[in-house]
Amino acid sequence: MIVRKLTASDHVSLQKLWSICFMYSINVEELEKKAEDQKEDPTGYGAFTEDGEMIAGVIGNRLTMNFDGQKTPLVGIGGVVTHPSYRKGGAIKAIMKELLTKAREDGFIFSGLYPFNHGFYRKFGYELSRDLETYTFSFTLISKYAGEVKTKLLTEKDDRTFLHPVYEAFTKRYNLAIDRNKDAFLRATQSNPYAANDYTYAIYDGDDPSAYVAFYKKDAEHESILCVRDYAFRSEKDFIKILSFLSRFSPEFGKIEIALPSDIPIALLSSNPYDVEKKVNSRYMTRVVNCEKALSMMKRYIPSPFVIEINDPFLPENSGKFRVWCGGCEKTEEKADVKMSIQAFSQMMAGYAGFDGTLFRDDVELFGNYETLKMVFPKTATYLGVYY
Repeated sequence: MIVRKLTASDHVSLQKLWSICFMYSINVEELEKKAEDQKEDPTGYGAFTEDGEMIAGVIGNRLTMNFDGQKTPLVGIGGVVTHPSYRKGGAIKAIMKELLTKAREDGFIFSGLYPFNHGFYRKFGYELSRDLETYTFSFTLISKYAGEVKTKLLTEKDDRTFLHPVYEAFTKRYNLAIDRNKDAFLRATQSNPYAANDYTYAIYDGDDPSAYVAFYKKDAEHESILCVRDYAFRSEKDFIKILSFLSRFSPEFGKIEIALPSDIPIALLSSNPYDVEKKVNSRYMTRVVNCEKALSMMKRYIPSPFVIEINDPFLPENSGKFRVWCGGCEKTEEKADVKMSIQAFSQMMAGYAGFDGTLFRDDVELFGNYETLKMVFPKTATYLGVYY
């Protein structure tokens, strides 16, 4: 088995592999014609037989996410596939080893993915880092917010990039939030009200855009649901403006469905919290690719130095003891205050459970400095904003 970086000539082979494994139809002739003009290499790695047949592939999307208010390199894993005839042969393990090693060398600090199976990716150092919390509630619960709100319906022909600063301001609140380039932002805020019943509204504070909301109609058994698929706001008051505007659609819809970060207390904002339904989907995993850099990047109050030992058998160069203080981090041989696996560390850095929650794991040992560690690693709300 040969593992190497994918090149432009591998586009068709990768598409054919996806077609076989994900069971969808493709037009090979059309793909081959398009491939003739395809000059850009896919950002990923493949595994090949000695005869050159592609048997597995992984895409490594080069992304940027927010970490403690800083734009931080993230390699987003996607398109993971192995030909059924070659499964159980270690192809993905070999690819992930090569991909993550190179990503670390290239300056990436975090990696993330949407797993088909959490246990499979834990073998490579990933751990659950975010729950998708989706709420469904009736319009009567937000009727108290009804009022005057200045809005504008956008169409597919309208420029929507003027809303991008709103998204930037919103996502700066949350670790893990992924940057959107122009194309990604335009896809997320697409608005085709007439042909597709897909709507994006800009919301204003005076003459300045301060929020936006994008939604579509979903038909349920006995009612229609207003499904919010994207939104952003500059401040808490601007989120209330979103609720105020959405309350106007009560004649057309029975309920609202919206996914929210955990720091937005929708039940507390509702007139009858009993009527708020919540669905949780634990669907996103991350892993730290460079522990030393991640620790040194933290913008948090650290009352006293601490030493953390991290064990990363999949990327041994990422293991070690690290002495951390306010504004810095270095490798050390000092006695550790806490010892943990890369999975536990990655989950803690994402803010998923906080240090107290991390202590419930069987791959964490605490030796001292509890108060400092508890303060430095709190449980925090997160957001993604991009599906890759």
